[in-house]
Amino acid sequence: MQPQSPSGPNPQFDFMLKDQGKQRRSLPSFSLPKPVLISACTVVVIIILVVLFSLLSGSKNKDTNQITSLMAEAQEISRASGLINQQSKDANVTALASTVSTTLSSQQAQLSNYLTSTGHKVDAKLLSADQNTGTDTLFQTAAQNNNLASTYNNYLKQNLVNYKTMLANEYSSTPSKTLKDILNNAAGSVNAILSSLNS
Repeated sequence: MQPQSPSGPNPQFDFMLKDQGKQRRSLPSFSLPKPVLISACTVVVIIILVVLFSLLSGSKNKDTNQITSLMAEAQEISRASGLINQQSKDANVTALASTVSTTLSSQQAQLSNYLTSTGHKVDAKLLSADQNTGTDTLFQTAAQNNNLASTYNNYLKQNLVNYKTMLANEYSSTPSKTLKDILNNAAGSVNAILSSLNS
């Protein structure tokens, strides 16, 4: 007698047959005309380019503003040193003031030339931003009290250290080798002046 074959499907394969009756749902398809797709892609590319340009020009403006701040600081220290030349009768003090004024004016000119070579204009108003009329009063009072030399020395120590810090900050943030060379030379000159004040 032959064994009876089962009337239904083999229960081992039930899992394959359970999902057969269910229809799979497909995602809705968006069929846009080609001109619309091209326009959408163009708009996206333009937005990306605008964002990139803004980021790049923002960093350039920041760099330009920092260099202008350096120039403004150098100009103010040079201006103050010019006041000393007018008020002091001490040959050593006037020689120091002349050295400081010449050195910082030269550095300011080099930074200005660098900005011009990179296509940037220097705003004269920004250059006078660090002008401090309190320094004029300080030196006048010191001259009247016969302590102009020590007052000027203290002024230089404070302001040249601040200027040197600005030089170092710009040096570490700029990618330009040309600017790094200018800043490095400027820092060397400032260090030499500061060393002479402490000797």
